Amino acid sequence: MKRIVFILLVLFAIGWQTVYPRLLLGEWKTFMAYGETSSSVFFAGKVYAVSKGSLFSYDPEDGDILTYDIVYPMSDVEISHIAVCESQKTLVIIYENGNIDLMDAQGEVYNMTDLKNSSMTDKTVNSVNVAGDKAYLATNFGVVVLDVGRREIAITYTFNKKVNSTAVSGKYIFVAIPDDGLYRGTLSDNLLDMGKWTRLMTNTFEQVFYVGGTLYGYIPGASLISIDPETRAFTKVIGGTFIFFNSFGDNLVVGAVGKVHFIDSPTNYRTIDIDSDVVHLSYGKSIYWASCKGEGLTGYVLKENRFESSVSPIILNAPKHNLFYKLLLHNNNLYTCGGGIYLNRYFQPGTVQVLKPNAHWQVYQEDNIASVTGKQYSDITSLAIDPEDENHLFASSAGEGLYEFRDGKFVALHTPLNSGISGDYRWPHIIRIDGLAYDKYANLWALCACADSAVTVLTKDNRWVRLPYAEINRKATLRGTFFDCRGWLWAVTPYHAYTGIFILDYNGTIENMSDDHNVFIEQFTNQDGDKLDAFIYCAVEDREGCVWLGTGNGMWLIDNPEVLLAENSKSIVVTQVKVPRNDGTNYADYLLTGITVKAIAIDGANRKWVGTEKNGLYLLSADGIEEIHHFTTENSPLLSDEIQSIAVDDETGIVYIGTPKGLIAYQSDATEAQPSFEESKVRAFPNPVKPDYQGYINIVGLMMDSQVKITDAYGSLIHEGTSVGGSFTWNGRDSKGRRVTSGIYHVMATDEGGKEGIVTKIVMIK
Repeated sequence: MKRIVFILLVLFAIGWQTVYPRLLLGEWKTFMAYGETSSSVFFAGKVYAVSKGSLFSYDPEDGDILTYDIVYPMSDVEISHIAVCESQKTLVIIYENGNIDLMDAQGEVYNMTDLKNSSMTDKTVNSVNVAGDKAYLATNFGVVVLDVGRREIAITYTFNKKVNSTAVSGKYIFVAIPDDGLYRGTLSDNLLDMGKWTRLMTNTFEQVFYVGGTLYGYIPGASLISIDPETRAFTKVIGGTFIFFNSFGDNLVVGAVGKVHFIDSPTNYRTIDIDSDVVHLSYGKSIYWASCKGEGLTGYVLKENRFESSVSPIILNAPKHNLFYKLLLHNNNLYTCGGGIYLNRYFQPGTVQVLKPNAHWQVYQEDNIASVTGKQYSDITSLAIDPEDENHLFASSAGEGLYEFRDGKFVALHTPLNSGISGDYRWPHIIRIDGLAYDKYANLWALCACADSAVTVLTKDNRWVRLPYAEINRKATLRGTFFDCRGWLWAVTPYHAYTGIFILDYNGTIENMSDDHNVFIEQFTNQDGDKLDAFIYCAVEDREGCVWLGTGNGMWLIDNPEVLLAENSKSIVVTQVKVPRNDGTNYADYLLTGITVKAIAIDGANRKWVGTEKNGLYLLSADGIEEIHHFTTENSPLLSDEIQSIAVDDETGIVYIGTPKGLIAYQSDATEAQPSFEESKVRAFPNPVKPDYQGYINIVGLMMDSQVKITDAYGSLIHEGTSVGGSFTWNGRDSKGRRVTSGIYHVMATDEGGKEGIVTKIVMIK
């Protein structure tokens, strides 16, 4: 009876609060691409598949789909190979950097860093072959033999040459070395002595296999042959170009485009047609699991001489590409694009992907765009969403012009032939666009690199206007457009010959340039009189109207931007924030000196999230002096120490981080402060707090610098403090560090002056 009463109290305390799914404070979440499956294996009753370097599993019994990532339980990112060691009931997982995970049937992971941390410069693993309780890793320097049961590297055969593939019989190991041939070693010999190896053939083999008592070798683009290792005689089995291989029992399975060959002996095979998108085939639970381009994972059954669909395509709700060069938050939607440009373009697939508030991913049209435009669709550099129609979007590119989309579908490509967009003054067919942004009047601004008219505007009434500002005409890699609190346009260029910042006050009259005030600043001195020389990669305005620059030598602060246009000078004094060493001396160091800063975002407490080229992610205090967090791949699930883009959701406090290896989110402790207290916005999470939860409880929807008191049901003070932006955190403990007992706790918040206040409740279950 007491249990029922308490549940009713919980429901009463929560009241009509909106269900508000989010990460818990300090939690991480990855958003990895799962659209194109490249390989799979059947292990412990599930099929495990690799897609874009990430792992997921499908259970044929109950249809459950699980994803595995660096947050839990994986040790790294970018998987290159998976293989099953049946004798040890272990899934062997190899990463591109040489890291190795061993996963048991219960999903527990053991990490082996021996190869990753070895002195070898190139740790690339080209293939994995499991025989007994050992996995043979063919690498770019030799063969690494992994003892799966002992969880150790048993031995390494160093050839100082690339090894494509290995095969193992009961007595021999066979090693295929490109442009050198096929070698055989007797496993009982000391194979560390290179003189113990015998070259059987001089052909280049892409793959070798020992299946059903027969040694097979694939000569790329030519044929699959069987080889007698004793006589060195060989026989052609089947000719052609093959894209995947596997073995099921005593059968070697060979895949070509639209066909699968089942080979049970060198003289006998059968061929069965299959979908042309299949790039790999595995087998388990009487089903053939096909990895398909763009179709995820599909299950087939083999009936007589044909494949029949048995399991519909398994496609996860996920981004299609791990490309997050730029991030843009708009109306609770996270818009992302992949591509980029610096001295040259990146040649990444054109992509616009949107994370919706319901956690659903929308991928904008990619197919058929090139066939319509006659140009490649690649390297999207920035995005702009129409402020009057969020289904209307523009995407800039690093070479083709300005793409227009509506409802996720391609509408048009704007070039100098059909719009006011300007091309490169040297090669007019190259149209490098970046820095898209709408002003407060719903006019779209675009920056054209290396153009005679660097600024182009598409007005609200759909007219194109070219603005040839002499200071930035023909300058390269213009980017990073934003409009500040004054309505001024800012942009940067990091190119070494032209690095600087462009500022424009167009006075609300686009076509009348006579009343414009603009300047391109290219010379910088710090407050100590030192001349600064570094590339400028990004600029952002904080909540106090100051502008922070991300450079090749830390962060610079412009704390008086309003005077820049009045002075109209090519040179300015910036502040390099000094961070005290706190070592008993009066010395201080310039903020992030020597570190290249590529992205900056401001959170609800005016703190600075700073993304670097090689040093991971920093969270700095509002003034930049205090380092609150420094996340790297060594101390966090961060996907890469190279940060390309950052976006902060002011409402939830979630920080999205784009890297070359994918997108990850972090739940921070700051949200945007509210102008006043509203009951519908003030809420706590998690709520109720379950017994097994040991993290922080976050209260959001508060005003700036709210004074917060937490009391028990009898009014006794449990905890108090000041909000960070619009958030306040509590660890669920009293002033003596003891976890509070079960019950309802009141959160009372007042504004800084004590004039406004609000109360919400937290239910603790112990």
